[in-house]
Amino acid sequence: MNIYFYTKHERMGASSRYRTLQYIENLNANDFKFICRPLFSDQYLTEKYKSGKNPLLLTISCYFRRLFNLIVDCRSGRIFLIEKELFPYVPYLFEFLLSVLKIRFIIDYDDAVWHNYDNSKHIIIRILLGNKHKKIINRAYGVICGNKYLENYAVLAGQKNTIIIPTVVPKARYVPINKPTINFTIVWIGSPSTSRHLLSIKNQLREFIFLTGSTLKIIGFDKSLSNPFDFPVTFVEWSNETEINELSDSDVGIMPLIDGPFERGKCGFKLIQYMGVGKASIASDIGANSDIILDGETGYLVKHDSDWLLYLMQLFNDRYLCSAMGLNARIRFENFYTLESQTNRYIEFISSRSF
Repeated sequence: MNIYFYTKHERMGASSRYRTLQYIENLNANDFKFICRPLFSDQYLTEKYKSGKNPLLLTISCYFRRLFNLIVDCRSGRIFLIEKELFPYVPYLFEFLLSVLKIRFIIDYDDAVWHNYDNSKHIIIRILLGNKHKKIINRAYGVICGNKYLENYAVLAGQKNTIIIPTVVPKARYVPINKPTINFTIVWIGSPSTSRHLLSIKNQLREFIFLTGSTLKIIGFDKSLSNPFDFPVTFVEWSNETEINELSDSDVGIMPLIDGPFERGKCGFKLIQYMGVGKASIASDIGANSDIILDGETGYLVKHDSDWLLYLMQLFNDRYLCSAMGLNARIRFENFYTLESQTNRYIEFISSRSF
């Protein structure tokens, strides 16, 4: 079976790497043939993260490259697996043409990207693109969803063939490293686009660190924000090589979210990373977080702002409980959130005879 992967990024883009590209080795072992057609290059992401802005000329170049690939690849009987959409901020047209040409396509969602359109502050975007993803979903042969919120949207859009596959990581890569911390350490890992969520609990973190003298380690924070914290923070540059070691050198991972439609579609990947290295987690009780964390067993779900300080103090004062939750989290990770636990479901879905 030949599959054309129209991903959003190359391997530097975490969503493409974990949602699609990491399955390729197993697909190859199962007699699948594949061609990868990323939209945005690693060079694009490098420039974007460096400047904090979308590089215009590179963006245009990436769009033209995708258009060329579509012209070459569009042949009846082929299967496309598309990450979110073919062209962001372009009206529903190319996905429609795929269906007209009898090209079977599957859509993969790990974010509620439709809210970029239907909740946009620009009325033109809302008018032109507000229903774009409903139309795409309705035309698709199937939809892979990262959580229940995304699946519910797909079903309401008229799609009957859906599956929930969380964003997972290889079990062999995420291995707990027993590194007792010198100082009780809270860790947050993320990207520049999610940094604002951490700032939403700045006051609670300040109070906790003031009371306990603990360490707050932040990985991958938005550099353009400079240092918005008025208390000691350890900033760490994200690196694929040091990520596991940095996460292991901590006691508890946190994932605050600002409650909103887009956030309810998040897939809780930070929590899966914390669980992978055997750490307890504290997270906002929003979206997929509520499904990933077993409240009181693998971590805590925060319903009120005051809960952040309460739960952090509880784990600080009871290191045995903190470690036990980390062990429970690792077991849950191995059962549900590893590449190995989801590969067969992924392969079965994209090779389903119903397509």
